[in-house]
Amino acid sequence: MAWGTITWVLWLLLLCNFIVLFGIETLTGHRPGRPEPSSWRSRLVSALSCMLLIAGVAYGVRRGPQSWMHDPVMTLLFAGLVLVSFWPWLTLLRGRHRNRRMDGAMTSRGT
Repeated sequence: MAWGTITWVLWLLLLCNFIVLFGIETLTGHRPGRPEPSSWRSRLVSALSCMLLIAGVAYGVRRGPQSWMHDPVMTLLFAGLVLVSFWPWLTLLRGRHRNRRMDGAMTSRGT
Protein backbone atom coordinates (compact mmCIF):
# COMPACT_ATOMS: atom_id res chain seq x y z
CA MET A 1 0.00 0.00 0.00
CA ALA A 2 1.14 3.56 -0.66
CA TRP A 3 1.56 4.63 2.96
CA GLY A 4 3.91 7.43 2.01
CA THR A 5 1.39 9.05 -0.32
CA ILE A 6 -1.46 8.74 2.20
CA THR A 7 0.68 10.24 4.97
CA TRP A 8 1.86 13.00 2.63
CA VAL A 9 -1.73 13.97 1.74
CA LEU A 10 -2.72 13.92 5.43
CA TRP A 11 0.32 16.07 6.26
CA LEU A 12 -0.62 18.63 3.59
CA LEU A 13 -4.24 18.62 4.80
CA LEU A 14 -3.08 19.24 8.37
CA LEU A 15 -0.88 22.16 7.30
CA CYS A 16 -3.63 23.70 5.13
CA ASN A 17 -6.10 23.46 8.02
CA PHE A 18 -3.73 25.34 10.31
CA ILE A 19 -3.07 27.93 7.59
CA VAL A 20 -6.81 28.64 7.45
CA LEU A 21 -7.16 28.76 11.26
CA PHE A 22 -4.16 31.07 11.74
CA GLY A 23 -5.14 33.17 8.72
CA ILE A 24 -8.62 33.77 10.11
CA GLU A 25 -7.17 34.95 13.41
CA THR A 26 -4.60 37.14 11.66
CA LEU A 27 -7.08 38.84 9.35
CA THR A 28 -10.14 39.16 11.60
CA GLY A 29 -8.52 39.45 15.02
CA HIS A 30 -10.76 36.69 16.40
CA ARG A 31 -10.20 32.98 16.77
CA PRO A 32 -12.87 30.90 15.06
CA GLY A 33 -15.74 30.29 17.46
CA ARG A 34 -14.62 32.84 20.04
CA PRO A 35 -16.22 36.28 20.26
CA GLU A 36 -13.44 37.98 22.22
CA PRO A 37 -10.71 39.70 20.21
CA SER A 38 -7.19 38.28 20.11
CA SER A 39 -4.26 40.21 21.50
CA TRP A 40 -1.74 41.75 19.12
CA ARG A 41 0.84 39.16 20.22
CA SER A 42 -1.48 36.33 19.31
CA ARG A 43 -2.17 37.89 15.91
CA LEU A 44 1.56 38.33 15.30
CA VAL A 45 2.28 34.71 16.22
CA SER A 46 -0.58 33.60 13.97
CA ALA A 47 0.77 35.65 11.05
CA LEU A 48 4.28 34.24 11.48
CA SER A 49 2.92 30.71 11.86
CA CYS A 50 0.82 31.14 8.74
CA MET A 51 3.87 32.19 6.71
CA LEU A 52 5.90 29.29 8.08
CA LEU A 53 3.10 26.83 7.25
CA ILE A 54 2.78 28.20 3.72
CA ALA A 55 6.51 27.55 3.27
CA GLY A 56 5.98 24.03 4.67
CA VAL A 57 3.20 23.31 2.18
CA ALA A 58 5.30 24.66 -0.71
CA TYR A 59 8.22 22.49 0.36
CA GLY A 60 5.97 19.45 0.76
CA VAL A 61 4.36 19.87 -2.63
CA ARG A 62 7.71 20.40 -4.31
CA ARG A 63 9.55 17.49 -2.68
CA GLY A 64 6.75 14.91 -2.44
CA PRO A 65 6.53 12.17 0.20
CA GLN A 66 9.55 11.94 2.50
CA SER A 67 11.23 8.69 3.57
CA TRP A 68 9.79 8.86 7.11
CA MET A 69 6.24 8.95 5.69
CA HIS A 70 6.31 5.35 4.41
CA ASP A 71 5.56 3.82 7.81
CA PRO A 72 1.93 2.76 8.53
CA VAL A 73 2.30 3.99 12.11
CA MET A 74 2.98 7.50 10.81
CA THR A 75 -0.16 7.28 8.68
CA LEU A 76 -2.22 6.42 11.76
CA LEU A 77 -0.55 9.20 13.72
CA PHE A 78 -1.29 11.78 11.04
CA ALA A 79 -4.87 10.54 10.65
CA GLY A 80 -5.37 11.20 14.37
CA LEU A 81 -3.69 14.60 14.16
CA VAL A 82 -5.90 15.62 11.22
CA LEU A 83 -9.02 14.60 13.15
CA VAL A 84 -7.90 16.57 16.20
CA SER A 85 -6.98 19.59 14.06
CA PHE A 86 -10.51 19.72 12.66
CA TRP A 87 -12.01 19.93 16.18
CA PRO A 88 -12.52 23.76 16.05
CA TRP A 89 -14.56 23.39 12.85
CA LEU A 90 -16.65 20.58 14.35
CA THR A 91 -17.44 22.62 17.46
CA LEU A 92 -18.45 25.57 15.29
CA LEU A 93 -20.79 23.38 13.25
CA ARG A 94 -22.29 21.77 16.35
CA GLY A 95 -22.86 25.18 17.94
CA ARG A 96 -24.56 26.56 14.84
CA HIS A 97 -26.68 23.43 14.51
CA ARG A 98 -27.70 23.67 18.17
CA ASN A 99 -28.53 27.38 17.84
CA ARG A 100 -30.56 26.78 14.70
CA ARG A 101 -32.43 23.92 16.35
CA MET A 102 -33.16 26.01 19.44
CA ASP A 103 -34.38 28.94 17.31
CA GLY A 104 -36.70 26.58 15.45
CA ALA A 105 -38.07 25.21 18.72
CA MET A 106 -38.76 28.69 20.02
CA THR A 107 -40.56 29.84 16.88
CA SER A 108 -42.62 26.68 16.60
CA ARG A 109 -44.04 27.25 20.10
CA GLY A 110 -44.96 30.79 19.22
CA THR A 111 -42.67 32.44 21.77
